[in-house]
Amino acid sequence: MKKIIPLLLILIITAGMLTGCGGETTTSPAPEKPATSQETTNPADSKDATVMEELRKLKELEGKNIKLVEVYNEVVTLAMKNGWDKDELTLKELNAVNATSQTFNSMIKDPSSAHGVDLDAILSATDDLSTELDTNIRQRVSVPFAK
Repeated sequence: MKKIIPLLLILIITAGMLTGCGGETTTSPAPEKPATSQETTNPADSKDATVMEELRKLKELEGKNIKLVEVYNEVVTLAMKNGWDKDELTLKELNAVNATSQTFNSMIKDPSSAHGVDLDAILSATDDLSTELDTNIRQRVSVPFAK
């Protein structure tokens, strides 16, 4: 489990960076076909729906990130109180959570940076990260650090 969290965080951060750094691709325009009476979908409408869905998911991510930050702050306070700030693995995990949360904040503040990102995977990863932080890491740092 100690190896899964950093790998999960690296995956999420990498996905966000690749999306933010991706260049625009150009394609040759498709030949126009005449509109028929059976065509009722407007491409602009589907694009608007996609944007609205992304914004809804970003709003959900914002709520989950707020919860993640609250749990993170509690666990960090507990870790420092019990001397876990001397443990490299614990510091590495907590720093990874902090970096991930900051990446989420960037996506929330600039929704265009989240365009094309698998927000469902990020939302799921946020849940997993919150659970890991709130259970396993909290349990570990709840007792005094002994080396």
